[in-house]
Amino acid sequence: MILKKHLYFTIFFLSFSLFVSCSKKSENFDISIVAANFPCYDAARAILGDTPDTYSIRLKLLIKPGTEVHSYDPTPQDLIDIQNADLFVYIGGESDEWIEELLYANKNYDSQKNLALINFVNTLEEFNPEENEKDEKSHHEENDFEADEHIWTSPANEIIIVSEIFSRLKTIAEKKQLSSLFPVFEKNAADYISQINATAELLNQALNSHNHKFIVMADRFPFAYFADYYKLGYSAAFSGCSTAVETSFATIENLVKTVQEKKLSSVFYIELGNHKIADIIAEETGTKAYCLESIQNITKDDFINGETWVSLMSRNAETLKKGL
Repeated sequence: MILKKHLYFTIFFLSFSLFVSCSKKSENFDISIVAANFPCYDAARAILGDTPDTYSIRLKLLIKPGTEVHSYDPTPQDLIDIQNADLFVYIGGESDEWIEELLYANKNYDSQKNLALINFVNTLEEFNPEENEKDEKSHHEENDFEADEHIWTSPANEIIIVSEIFSRLKTIAEKKQLSSLFPVFEKNAADYISQINATAELLNQALNSHNHKFIVMADRFPFAYFADYYKLGYSAAFSGCSTAVETSFATIENLVKTVQEKKLSSVFYIELGNHKIADIIAEETGTKAYCLESIQNITKDDFINGETWVSLMSRNAETLKKGL
């Protein structure tokens, strides 16, 4: 992560002169929005909805579908787009440290143009696979706390995300005297929140259709907020932001033991991940391996097909219904 951060800084300083001198936008938009990752993009897209053609609104996704989010490097054009945007939406946390370093280094930094969503939720500590039992090592120093960044996996947090983006877009529209967009944004936000609530209930029904609520994630674990919301027990191979693809024999052995002792019928992996570990555990335990969508990023096909937080979480509900 330290090397990655230095790389971002190198890119920033190499691009800085171009970045700050670009006072003239290449295109004129009534509202321009840049979203760092898919959860930010999806919420903004839902609020914008079918905006009347009389308005020119741009929504750009920085981390392209199908790419690994933890290895993303911003391009000079990305930096320019962030600078020129009316609103830049990102999650915050360790993976987004480069963003805040970039923003705060800009002498024209405007907090109203930059929205860090992690600041609006109660954060949870990132899962540590070396502490599989959450109550085993509860005596952390306060400065050891590392917040999990995958806040959108909780339906309650997803509603907060939509609400905060809506609030900021409403302010921007008001500032630009685009008041006719208020009811459009408001209706779209309310509709999406309604869909989120319905999806949350689908997930609740899927989880409650089984006698046990425990999953083994043979992959990274970006579901801490999801697990907390639904009181779901779990064990996993890696933390949510790990870039590792190989794990120790001891970890695999421990996960196999967990599957057997709890009489689980499946193990899980995430989209765009390496499901090799899941396949090994499934073969060893006679279970099945299923994909759970973390929605941190999505495949190119899912993006083209217009998949959303709602549709992907609904997919998770079906997966959990048959996989638990």
